[in-house]
Amino acid sequence: MVIFVAEMTTFFLHHLQFQKRTSRHTILAYENDLSQFEEFLKAAKSKDDIMLVNKNDIRSWIVKLSQSGLNANSINRKISSLRAFFQFLLREQKITESPLQAIKSLKKPKRLPVFIKEKNMEVLFENSEISSHFSDLRDRLVLEILYGTGIRLSELLGLTWQNISLTESKILVLGKRNKERGIPLHQNLVELLKNY
Repeated sequence: MVIFVAEMTTFFLHHLQFQKRTSRHTILAYENDLSQFEEFLKAAKSKDDIMLVNKNDIRSWIVKLSQSGLNANSINRKISSLRAFFQFLLREQKITESPLQAIKSLKKPKRLPVFIKEKNMEVLFENSEISSHFSDLRDRLVLEILYGTGIRLSELLGLTWQNISLTESKILVLGKRNKERGIPLHQNLVELLKNY
């Protein structure tokens, strides 16, 4: 029995629209991804029978997408669309196993942190006038703590006065995986904290 991809795609999209109440934007994304996959099958296998799709077809499609210049995020979204489609076909008993069982998402390249150059920070601190107004002191202190300690923003937001020891010139922060660590404070920062 031949089951065409286009026929099952329509069935799947109706399910998303009327049963799942999926947004129109998401449905269009699924429709686009599945249409591209159908075109690939027709070109590669000269047929689009859903029963003949295997993991090698999926891998070949991923390679083609990668060679066309798509980034890992975009390809992973398309893999996710296919995965949802084949899971639906499994639930509806149109197929007996998904060709995506052995397919993993692509690894995303790790983004390196962006650093502010020391010279730029010096210019910022030298050219900013600080009044004795509370908000000015607070803003300067936030910048000084971020720059002078390397603390993460989430750690800074979680700071309380109990975490700060002016006598020992250090702060205790609760970092990733709830690990507590001490960060030394330079004397200028200690004075700013006292003023604050």
